[in-house]
Amino acid sequence: MTLLDWRIPYLAGILDGEGTISVQSYGRRYVKARNQKEPRYTAAMHITNSNEKLLKWLSELLSEYQIKHCLLKHSEREGYKKTYHISIKGCCQSRKLIEIAIPFLIVKEEQAKSVLAWCNSREIAKAKTRENRGYTSKEHQIIESIRKLNEGKGKLR
Repeated sequence: MTLLDWRIPYLAGILDGEGTISVQSYGRRYVKARNQKEPRYTAAMHITNSNEKLLKWLSELLSEYQIKHCLLKHSEREGYKKTYHISIKGCCQSRKLIEIAIPFLIVKEEQAKSVLAWCNSREIAKAKTRENRGYTSKEHQIIESIRKLNEGKGKLR
């Protein structure tokens, strides 16, 4: 595939409209330097849609670009359509998708840039020490800025 693959702008449009780009918490861990437990975070991207064919197509495209992901079918709720969900977690996989999609993102460009900044900061921290020192205040600020950018998305006002 080339960078001019016509499917990438289409993927970016779906991510803009149906997706979420964030840093999400998952569990807690002990931080020796602070002598306390704090939330663990990871870069995460999600796309949810009721069209199974579309999500399977996206899954195949992500696989072509060697982006590890999960394709899940959500349980059906009475009165609602079945939904399908693609989940991409971790800086390495999120970075791969962001780097090919960001030139075409409109709505979620700031979230994408912020997730890249957060991932870069984590990589620098990991390179400096193997000891778990927790998250920097800058990383917490980035997480909060992404949270604010994502607030209220998808809700009618």
